[in-house]
Formats: sequence, C-alpha cells, structure tokens
Amino acid sequence: MKIYRKQFKHLFSPNQKIQFLFGLSFSFIKRRVIVACFTFFFSATYAQTRNIDSLKNVLQNNSAQDTARISTIIKLCRAYLLEINNRDKIQPYIPELLQLSNKLNYKKGTAYAYYYNGLVLSRKNDQNQAMIYYSKALLLMEEINDEKGISYCYHYIAVLKSILGKYNESIEYCWRSIKIKEKLNDKQGIADSYNNLGVAYIYMGNYKSALEYTFRALKLREEINDRLGISTSCLNIGVIFLEEAKYDASLLYQDKALKIKIERGDKEGEALIYNNMADIYIAQKKYQEAQLYNLKSLKIAEEINDKRNINFSSINIGTNYMKQQKPNLALPYFLRGLTGSFELNDELNVASASNALGKCYQDLKNDTKALTYYNQALVAAKKINYKIGIRDAYNGLASLNEKLGNYEKALSYHKLFIDSKDAMLNEENLKQAAELNTRYETDKKEKEILLLTKDKQLNDKSLKEQRLVRTGLIIGLVAFLLLSSLLYNRYRFKQKANLLLEEQKEIIQQKNTLITDSIDYAKTIQEAILPDDEKLNKLFPEHFILYKPKAIVSGDFYWVGKKEDKTICVVADCTGHGVPGAFMSLLGHNILENAIQRDVTIDPGDILTALNEEIVTRFSKSKKRETVEHGMDIALISIDQKNKKLEYAGAKNSLYIIRNKELIEIKADKISTGVVGENHAEVHYLNNIVSLEQGDMLYMFSDGFPDQKGGPNKKKFFYQPFRDLLISIHELPPLEQKQKLDATIVDWIGAGEQMDDILIMGIRC
Repeated sequence: MKIYRKQFKHLFSPNQKIQFLFGLSFSFIKRRVIVACFTFFFSATYAQTRNIDSLKNVLQNNSAQDTARISTIIKLCRAYLLEINNRDKIQPYIPELLQLSNKLNYKKGTAYAYYYNGLVLSRKNDQNQAMIYYSKALLLMEEINDEKGISYCYHYIAVLKSILGKYNESIEYCWRSIKIKEKLNDKQGIADSYNNLGVAYIYMGNYKSALEYTFRALKLREEINDRLGISTSCLNIGVIFLEEAKYDASLLYQDKALKIKIERGDKEGEALIYNNMADIYIAQKKYQEAQLYNLKSLKIAEEINDKRNINFSSINIGTNYMKQQKPNLALPYFLRGLTGSFELNDELNVASASNALGKCYQDLKNDTKALTYYNQALVAAKKINYKIGIRDAYNGLASLNEKLGNYEKALSYHKLFIDSKDAMLNEENLKQAAELNTRYETDKKEKEILLLTKDKQLNDKSLKEQRLVRTGLIIGLVAFLLLSSLLYNRYRFKQKANLLLEEQKEIIQQKNTLITDSIDYAKTIQEAILPDDEKLNKLFPEHFILYKPKAIVSGDFYWVGKKEDKTICVVADCTGHGVPGAFMSLLGHNILENAIQRDVTIDPGDILTALNEEIVTRFSKSKKRETVEHGMDIALISIDQKNKKLEYAGAKNSLYIIRNKELIEIKADKISTGVVGENHAEVHYLNNIVSLEQGDMLYMFSDGFPDQKGGPNKKKFFYQPFRDLLISIHELPPLEQKQKLDATIVDWIGAGEQMDDILIMGIRC
C-alpha cells in the first residue's frame, strides 16, 4: 500500500492528455500541431468564413465537370479544416472529389480525396482504415511528385503510428516529413513534425528526447509568430514537467498555453488545459483548487459535447476524491470515464480509468473487482505500449496480491513495477530537462538584450557621425561618376563570364543530381535484398539489427533463411564501403544465397568453403588465382531449435555468446573469404558446434563498431570495451539493446565522422 500511494499521483498523469490531443489531431487538420496536429494557421474567423462562402458560390454557379471544379473542392476542404467548428463539413464533398477525379484521371484530385478521407476516418477513431487511405494518397503523391502532399502524408502516418503503439515507425516517418519540409523551407511544417517527435517520445517515456524536440518546435514557432503552435508546445512542455514533478514550471507553461487558447476561442484546448492544471494541484495536494479546474473543464466539455474532455474531467474528479480518501464519491466518476473511453475505443484512458477503479475497489474492500480492473488496465496499456498505464497496473497488482497474502505474485509484480518505473524516469532526465529549459530561456533573453543594445546604439549616434556619413556619401558619388565608364566596360566583360559560369554550374548540378538519384536508387535495390521484418520476426522472435551504412549504401549485409529444420543466419562485411562496397555486397549476397541453396550440406564450415571457392572463381576470371583482391569477412551460424544446438563458422568475424552474464567468444578463422590456398589448394573453414541454453544472447557483427574512432582522444572504440558494453546490456529487451548501442556509437563519434559501415545482429535463444 505504501508503494501504491507513493505512485498514485501518477495514475492520471498529464500524459493521458496526449491521447486526447492525438484524437483531435485526426479531427481534420493539416499542419499545426497540438501534440501531433491540433490546428494550424488561423486567419481571422470572419475572413475565413468569407473565403468559404466564396468557394461555395463558385461551386454552385459553375457545374462544369473539369479540373477547375476539383481544385475548388480541394480549396474548400482545406478552408473547412482551418475552422475548429466546421471540420465535419468536408465529408460530403469527398465522394464528388473522388468520383470526378477518377472520371478525368486527375491523379492529384484522387490523392487529395484519399487524404481527406483518411482525416475523416481518423476523426471517427477508425485508425486502421485511415492508414489505408493515407497510404493510397502517399503512393499517388509520390507518383505525381507532389512534395508538399508527400510531407502531409508522412506527417499523418507518423501520428497514426504513435496511436497504434508503433513509436519507432512513427519517429521514422516524422524524419521523412522533416527532410521534405526542410527542402521546401517549411518552418511551420518542421515545427509540427518536431512536435510529433516529442509526442512519440512522451509515449515511450523518454522525457529527455521529448523535451528536446518540443523545445525545438517552440523555438521555430516563436520565430514565425505561430500563436496557436506556441500554445501547443507550451502545453506539451507543461505535461512533461508535471510528469517529472516540476510543478512550478509545469504551471507556468500551462498558463502560457491557456492564454492563447482563450484568445483564439479554442474551447476544446481550454478544457484540456484546465484538466492539466487540476493535475498539477492534485499532485501538490491542493484538492479544492484542483476540483475548481476539473469542474471548469467538465462544464466546457459538456457545453460543446466534447466526449474526450468529459472523460478526462470525470477521471480527474474521481482522482481528487481518492486523494481525499473518499472512494465512494470517486467511484461513479471513474465508471463514467471508463464507459466513455470504451465508447471512443480510447485504450489509453481505458487503462487509466481501469487502474483508478482497481484502486477504488481495493479501498472499498472489494478485492475481486479490484483485481478484475487492474488486469483490464494491464491488457489495455500493453495493447498500445502505454508505459505509464503498465507501470501503474503492476503497482496495483503488487499491492493487492500483498494484501491477499499472495506474496510470490506480489514480489513478481513489484519487480515489474520497479523495472518499468526506473526505465521511464531517472535523475539524468530531470537534469536534462532543466538544462534544456535554461538553454531556451537564456537564448531568448540574449536575443532580447541584443535587440535593446542595437536600439540604444542607433539612438546614441552623434551629429558628428551623421556629418561624416554625409561627407562620405558625397565623396563616394563623385568617385562613382569618375569611374562610371570603366565600371561599365568591366560590367560587360563580367556579364559574359557570368553567363559562362552559370552554364557550367547548371551542367554540374545536373550531373550531381543524376549521381545522387542513382545512389538513392541503389539504396532501394540494396534494401530489397535484405530480409524483411516479417521474416525476421518469424524466425527470431527476439532480435535486433543495428544497420548504419557509412554512406547512403553499405558494404555490409545480413541474410537469414530456413533449410531443412535449421535456421541459417549470416552477417557479412564486404571489401570497401559506399558504392564499391554496395556492389560487392550485392554480388556477395548472390554468391552466398547460391552456395546455401545449391549445396546439399547445411554445415556452416562447408558453406563458407563453397562460398570462398565461388568468390575466387568469379574474381579470378582472366587473372591468376593468386591476384584475387575482393572478399568478405563473415560470421555464419546454423541453429537447430529442436535440439538446442548451434553450428558456427567464421572468416575473421567471431561469434559472441553471453550466458549468465559471461561472454563466450567463438573465434573465427583468421582468413577472409576470397583467398587461395598454397599451390591453388582449396581453403577449408572450421565448423564449431555449441550447445545452447534458454536465454543465451548471440551477437554477430562487422568490425565497424569496435574500429570506429572517436571519444576525447579520437581513438578506436576497441573490442574489449565493445564486449563490456554487450555484457552490460544483454539482459535488456533486444530493441532497448539496439537503442543503447546506437546511442553509444553516436556519442562516441561526436562531431567526427563515421569511418566504416556498422552492422550488429543480436538474437536471444
């Protein structure tokens, strides 16, 4: 019970509001984000209404079935999106937009019909169907090279990925959107995507990264005076500070956001912020103030029939009563919030309300219902990977099982609670939050001081300085008149030279574009030969792959497959990197696959021997066999899951097995593939057989990570620190291991450059 009370302040943490904000993000908006797309560039309401009326008149007075009508419908839908209260009005126009565009084969119109339909479905919480239509829109946008439309699709796909709990995929689509928006110099769009990144990291419990990208969004929005966007960023920063118990800072940013919401007449946002403020006061045990803000939020939500905020307010009111040890008064509010969350298919608030009801029934001595609701909360939270809900469910189950005398279960849940809590919040995150906040405020004050200093300098100019300026202008004018004929002649000469330079520059740019496009296409081809995620997950349910090419394309590659009843896995490092390495990797992949599929044997040593002979044969055409200069360093394993047996052969690349916190190195042969034995003899590779145990962690890798130079002395990372790092992280889930390895090498490289391709594969048996 003590542990539960200690954490109860987090039961209805501000991050519940993230789901609400994402929900709004799907309600017909385009670019400006409250958390992940809330509203964007508002004109005056009267002016916007006039624009809508004008577009409707155009449609009524011109019934011609042409592309001009399609463009008018697209503009009208966009205009409706800009108004909070009119977003539902675009739905009737979508069928005509789609039908007319298909009839005229106007792909842009069809693409935007799919795009707007995705927004409509998102508003209705049908996220899977919304994803289908966004994907259709994206394909057409790419076909017609509509870069702005592509960035919109990436943006909303990123939002949906977060809602569906696919946070890493969401982050990937955010960066895709940012890349295009930077090319278009779309600062507002970049800020929106930074905000989406912040939201994804909030969901993941990574508050350090969430603050970094939310502050980036705030800075950009202040530069372009995006008032509504500023309020969104302030709101999200306040949410993060509240989760980290920095109440004064949280209240400050929520208040900044509230002023803009009231100024803009945004009732949904106003109700949300009142709920957030109530959270802050509940955390500070100021229950009367909290109740005041909860009731304000509930009143506004009921006036505008805002079901999500009705749910939030109900849950928060119940939380307030629980804090005052009044579970009987809290119960009806929690039930109301849970019922509403089920109606909206809102898994996040299903988890929050269920956790609250578990605690409520526990205090009312109804342990059976308490257990039911805690388990319901855990299922809902795991469904969307909602870390806070998972943490609180574990906490409640630990407390309840301890009370019931189920001490073994209580201990198990308590450990799970501690693990989830420690993974979400630590001292380093709090320190980083303070540093980011200080850096942002300092930068802002420095700019203000600089502006004041410049104004003072301008006002303090003396009459003497002004006279000097006038004198200088007169002298300059005389000099200009004297030299005008000379300048004219030189101007004509330079004009001819500049024309020649412009022609040469254009030729160079065309060649650079052609080269870059070719390399990008080569990357697509190279990625196509790598195993897809579905195949990897089927063969290795617990695994990770850290794949970081030095250039756009890579000389490293990996291969997995099934032969007979054994699973074969390969990690290879080809000669070179960049374009030469990529060509070598494509050829090496082809040779490897032929060797595995063609030969009857599945013995790794025999496979490597056959692979070596094939490489020598191919690269010694028209040459002596001794002159082969190309090959691969490779690690190849064959796993017999049924008999728990592993066979391994390696050419320079060893295999690491970590078992019971001890690292076992199975060393490779010290010769690469692509070599010829003495007197043209065939080279044979040693086959190693190892028995596997449950929980063994296998690592195969190229030399890119340990050989990377960096750190304060610009030295190699080296193999021993690499082994120590693997031992320290091997008990973590594979995805977290990948993140740790990636963060370590990025930090090690620092301002330097990556020296070689990096590839690490980890597999848990």
